[in-house]
Amino acid sequence: MPESEVSLDLPAGVHAVRRLSLKLGSYDDPQVTRSVVLRIDFDGQETVWCPAGDFFGTGVGLHPFEGWYRTVAKDGTLSCRWVMPYRRSAKVTILNLHNRELQAQLKVAVGDWDWDDRSMYFHSSWRHQSHIETMPRSDWNYVTLNGRGVYVGDTLTIWNPEEIWWGEGDAKIWIDGESFPSIFGTGTEDYYAYSYGGQNRRFYEHPFHAQVRVMDFDQNYKQEIPIVRVTQGYSTETRTRAIDAMCFGESLQVDMEIWHWAKCEVNYNVATYWYGRPGTTCNMEPSPEVAKRKVKDSPY
Repeated sequence: MPESEVSLDLPAGVHAVRRLSLKLGSYDDPQVTRSVVLRIDFDGQETVWCPAGDFFGTGVGLHPFEGWYRTVAKDGTLSCRWVMPYRRSAKVTILNLHNRELQAQLKVAVGDWDWDDRSMYFHSSWRHQSHIETMPRSDWNYVTLNGRGVYVGDTLTIWNPEEIWWGEGDAKIWIDGESFPSIFGTGTEDYYAYSYGGQNRRFYEHPFHAQVRVMDFDQNYKQEIPIVRVTQGYSTETRTRAIDAMCFGESLQVDMEIWHWAKCEVNYNVATYWYGRPGTTCNMEPSPEVAKRKVKDSPY
């Protein structure tokens, strides 16, 4: 039903989610991946609140790709393989913020877990901001965390109204309250592990990073894509971390510089994925009214 939710209670006691998949009845309306929200509670605490498209890395609409931690299949099955442990209870909720009735299939595989003083809860937060002015250039906060944990990735979807390249901005990451970011990148495209982004209009996928959509092209586009410097419309980049996961003992701040070659207004959306010891906090709050906002009908 519109504006409704359905929940699945997982087995009580010490366990871990090993696999989670969601399949929506139709993706003809790209709004569904923004307005259908995944919410997960572990031991009475909500640790995941994220639109399905951003959580699984597909962005706005269905854009298939294969990664180590996530798969977006051509049949519309969205799945992830992050291990998510809990001590007492867990609940997975699908929240429909769309204005129409939707069908959804949710499957969760649960296994054993030995909870100890190293165990952490899995978290995912989401942030959206519209009409960001590209001039003067600024830093845009993905997330700020306080406590102890491990940062394991993010998915960025931007909407660019201009043909010219948008992604010169550097990643800036502060760990444990340092006065200068110990990780200072060389460009948004370099953070997502491809280079010369202004000419890269091609879908790509690798185990830990992917460009699932650029302009209006994704894995389903069958024609040869010319190499031209046009990145107008939606772009979705995703990166997950295994051997390069970022550990923090007190705090973590992840920013991305907004550096566009044109003076215009852009929209940024980011999902972040991280583990935290009990008590670790995040500066992002659920944004149901924002998730309801209509996505762009056209990439231009």
